[in-house]
Amino acid sequence: MTNNEVMGDLNVYTYALIILIGVMIIFKESKLIDKTVSLRAVKIIRTYVGIFTNKRFYPFATTFASAGFFAYLAGSPHVLLKFYGVTQHTFGILFGAIALGLILCSQVNNILLKKYSSKVILQKALFVQSGLGIVSYLFLSINYLNLIGFFILAFLFVGCLGFIFSNATALSILSFDKEAGSASALLGSLQMGAGAVSSSILSIISNGSGKPMMLLMLIGACLASLSMFFVQSGYDAESP
Repeated sequence: MTNNEVMGDLNVYTYALIILIGVMIIFKESKLIDKTVSLRAVKIIRTYVGIFTNKRFYPFATTFASAGFFAYLAGSPHVLLKFYGVTQHTFGILFGAIALGLILCSQVNNILLKKYSSKVILQKALFVQSGLGIVSYLFLSINYLNLIGFFILAFLFVGCLGFIFSNATALSILSFDKEAGSASALLGSLQMGAGAVSSSILSIISNGSGKPMMLLMLIGACLASLSMFFVQSGYDAESP
């Protein structure tokens, strides 16, 4: 490990420590202990099962979308640095710019919600992301995807997650009152679990090109879209 890498790690740990101390000093606990909430494992499992089987819970869209997103997170450094041969400095700029797409789309989502429902936006975003995944994989398969094309498609693909995560989460928690926290925790666990599986699969099938990453991104997007249109098409949750 070089001196620069050591200093980089120290900076990360230092920032994390500063944030932790700041949170402990500035933010005070405002909610008292709720003794009516059981922390028994059996009770928690029953709660999660009840939430998961609720027809108004939307777990599949965010779960599969997260799998594609984590495939991008795990594979993009290799694709950009090795496959396209960009410098570390350029990689940082490109990676940050693509992440900016997600943030921007999250803000645009707030504007669209004034005219469209969450369910409509979610369905359209899933459809568009699936199309982007297909185009990206096909173009990369025939070696017709240069760096600029990859950046544009990745920017749009990741940007769609700004609509998907926001609206799928809203729809999932909408029907829960007392169990909203448990529903949010279950949704997050499914997302992280899907991400871990996706990243692990990528490490196994990686062949030095960008195809495995693109394939997993495509599969995640298509499964998320299919789950919305077929598995949950009959769900009658009221869109906010």
